[in-house]
Amino acid sequence: MNSILIDASFYVSLALDTDTNHLKALKMVPKVIDFKVTTEDFIKETLTIISQRKGKRFCTSFYNSILDTEVYPVTTSVFQSGLRIFLGSKLNKDISLIDCIGSVVYKEVGASGILTFDSHFKDLGCKIYH
Repeated sequence: MNSILIDASFYVSLALDTDTNHLKALKMVPKVIDFKVTTEDFIKETLTIISQRKGKRFCTSFYNSILDTEVYPVTTSVFQSGLRIFLGSKLNKDISLIDCIGSVVYKEVGASGILTFDSHFKDLGCKIYH
């Protein structure tokens, strides 16, 4: 089964109607037929931002709406692999450690692409859907 990785930028755009990519995210949701995967780190980022901007009740409601998505654990091995990428000399300074870890998960689950509005995932070898 094909899987698609979902990044925090996509979730935030989906949740916040004031986000510049909100309508794009809404249009993408019905097209996602692949098995949905995200990371613990993407969930942490997403819920923190949503909670800060819309409050805990809204945040909880959003989280409950994505429970059909597998949350991939960030093991020590995954973290170390992402850290090596992050500390590598070839990397753009704007790419976060969390996104480097996400690229490791992308490869481990054999994702067909990533739902994101962060174009730098291309630099990490990920096919972007948006």
